[in-house]
Amino acid sequence: MSAELATADNYPETVRIGDYQISLADSVYLMAQWLALYRSDPNEKSGIVPEYVSYKRISPPKAVTPGKEDGVVVWSDLCDAAEDLAGELSTTGQIPEEITVGWRQLLPTWDEIEAEQSTEQTISVNVLISIFARSIKFAGENGRLPNFVRVAGGNLPWSWPVEFFRLTKVIGPGKSWETRLYITKSREAGPTVWIVGGMHGNEPAGYQAAGQVINWRPDRGTLVVLPEANTVGIAKNQRNSAFGDLNRAFPDRPEGAPTNELAEAIWKEVMDYKPDFLLDLHEGVDYARSSSSVGQSVIYFDNYLPAGSKLGEFAAGLVAELNAERPEEEHFIVINDYNVYGSLALAATLHNAEAVIFETCIKDALEQRVDCHLRVVERFLAYAGVKGRSSYTQ
Repeated sequence: MSAELATADNYPETVRIGDYQISLADSVYLMAQWLALYRSDPNEKSGIVPEYVSYKRISPPKAVTPGKEDGVVVWSDLCDAAEDLAGELSTTGQIPEEITVGWRQLLPTWDEIEAEQSTEQTISVNVLISIFARSIKFAGENGRLPNFVRVAGGNLPWSWPVEFFRLTKVIGPGKSWETRLYITKSREAGPTVWIVGGMHGNEPAGYQAAGQVINWRPDRGTLVVLPEANTVGIAKNQRNSAFGDLNRAFPDRPEGAPTNELAEAIWKEVMDYKPDFLLDLHEGVDYARSSSSVGQSVIYFDNYLPAGSKLGEFAAGLVAELNAERPEEEHFIVINDYNVYGSLALAATLHNAEAVIFETCIKDALEQRVDCHLRVVERFLAYAGVKGRSSYTQ
C-alpha cells in the first residue's frame, strides 16, 4: 500500500492490502496508526513494526484546505502528526478539513535542519498521504524512519471535494541545477498554459513574479509554472546556467533536440505537459525602442504560429495598454520577426503552442517590473481562456 502511494502522481480511489481493496481515506487511518505505533521511543528513529493496526471505515474530508508545498517534516514531527490524526480519526471517522504539522525549511544539511525549530503549518491531505507513505516505505527498506521527508504530494481522486489538483515535481533531483515545476489543474477542462521565469539568472523580475504565480489557480484547464528554470544562474546572479545560455539550448526545429541535460529535463516536461500557450518572462538591459536590447518588448514568432492564432492582436493590445501610462522613450514594442533560435518559446511554438517572450527593462525599479510581469501573466491567462487569480491559503 505505502509503496503504491509513495510514488503516485495521481492517487487511486482504492488501494490494495493483501487480498483486500480499501478506500484511499481508509488507508490514511491505517498509515497514521502504523507510524504512531512504530515509534516505541520518542528519541529513536528506529522502532518496532506493529503486528497489526485497527481497521475502520473513514470518510474523505468535506473540504480540502491547501497549505504548504515546500520545506520538510522531520521524523519526530511526522510521528506526532500521525499520533494526533490516528486519535482524531478513531473518534470522528472523517479526515479533517485542515491538517497541521511541525514544518521546517529545507536546508543544505541534516545538521542544519535538525538545529531548526519547527513551526505549526497547514498541509493539504494529499501532501499528508505522500509524507506518510514515503516514510513507511523508507522504514520498511531501512529499518528506521527517514530523518525528514520533503513536503510534496500527488493528486487526490476526482471524487474527493477539491476544486483543483496540485502537483509539485522536482526536475533533476540531486543535480546542482535541480529545480521545481508546479502543476495546477482545475476540475473544468481547458487549455494548458505554461509560465516560465528565471531562464536567465540575472533577470530577477521574471522569476520573482513567476514565484508568485505558483500560488494562482486556473478556473479551467491546467496552469504549469516553472519559476526558476536556471537555479544556478539565479544563485550566482548571472545570465548563464552551468551549461551556457539556457535559452539557446532548446530545439530549433520540430524534430530537433535540446543541447544540454538541463534543457533536456525541462523539455521532457514540456512534452509531457504539452502547452497550448507559453509565456517566458525576461528582462533586457535597455529599452528596445531606442537600443539594440530587447527590454520593454513582446516577442512572438509570427511565421510559426498555429492557424487561427490571434496572438498578434493580443500583443498589440497588450503593448497599447502598457504604453498608456509610460513616457514615449520607455514604450514597449512588438517584435514578431526575430526568431530566437534555441529559445524555449520558439521551441514551444514549433510544437503548436502560442508562445510569447515578455521583456521588461532593468532600468525600472524592481518592484515596478515584478508588478508589470504579474499584470502581463494575468492578461495572458485571460487570452488563453484560463481566467482567475485566486491564490492558495499559505
